[in-house]
Amino acid sequence: IVKLKGTGIMSNLELNITYILYPGIAGIRKNLTFINHGDDDMQLESIDVEHLNLNSGTTETEAYNHYCRNKHIGPYIGDWDDPVMAFHIAKEEKGIVLINEAPGVLKRIACFQEQNDISAGLTHADQVFPFRKWLKSGESFTTPDVFLMLYEQERSPYAALNFTLPAYVKDFMGLEIFGSEDKPVFIYNTWNPFRTNIDETLIDDLVKAADECGIQEFIIDDGWMVNTYTDRGANDPWWYPEVGDYIIDKTKFPNGLKPIFKDIKKRGMKPGLWLSIGSASTSSKVYREHSEWFVRGANGELANLHSSGNTGLRTACMSTEWTKHISDIILDLV
Repeated sequence: IVKLKGTGIMSNLELNITYILYPGIAGIRKNLTFINHGDDDMQLESIDVEHLNLNSGTTETEAYNHYCRNKHIGPYIGDWDDPVMAFHIAKEEKGIVLINEAPGVLKRIACFQEQNDISAGLTHADQVFPFRKWLKSGESFTTPDVFLMLYEQERSPYAALNFTLPAYVKDFMGLEIFGSEDKPVFIYNTWNPFRTNIDETLIDDLVKAADECGIQEFIIDDGWMVNTYTDRGANDPWWYPEVGDYIIDKTKFPNGLKPIFKDIKKRGMKPGLWLSIGSASTSSKVYREHSEWFVRGANGELANLHSSGNTGLRTACMSTEWTKHISDIILDLV
């Protein structure tokens, strides 16, 4: 552990850097601990647990992104699909593998944002899901771990990704799966390729096929809910894309979902049903009647944190009565 103390306006901040080494692996696992020794609250954001400068430039380094399936040249900022990225210097037949243990959408691995740098840690303030933590006086915060692994004499990063990395995960991260009697299950989800184009007949056929294939969990994704609201009259319908009210579409499912779920259970499979827990459509009944349950931005406008590309959604605030609303819907469906 390396302990650092701030100076000047940061004199009340203590930073501890923890390095963990593993026998037989050319790599280092690392985390940061921030301690507030001052009297005032301290704001933490845009944290890079690891930040390095490469000797090679952007055109000489291949970045393997999106679960290391795609090869990319040039600047890149990873998201929740990048728990691991590899940076391969082809002409020197060597490279670096970065593993980021930050949870979900707070994950960030980036390259060439500042000349020849690579970094891993928590999302920055300018990203869609920015990380921020307030430390009160005397409080501490420890970041998720980042693991950096080196390799050489390889024409690609795949030997490190397919052999060294899995061995590290199995031997040192202590996955519970290896000591558990409950192993992963085979799951079918209707989203690919059907999206919202589902109905009772299609689901019946899919359930039978899934049973024959040995599927253990069958999940009905989006498309089971009503997608129009017609209180305003047939000539002036109020359209909305299902999210928030969650009323079963009796045109698609004239007998409801209960018979389908009963059939799924009878065949020995577990049923699942998709909902968006934290958002609603702007034209949904719940949004129109209770806009005070939804998040507002700095400008006072109701905000969408769910997806930057979907302007028809607004994000619910879980400290309001929205929590009871969505809980009641889930319990009713169950």
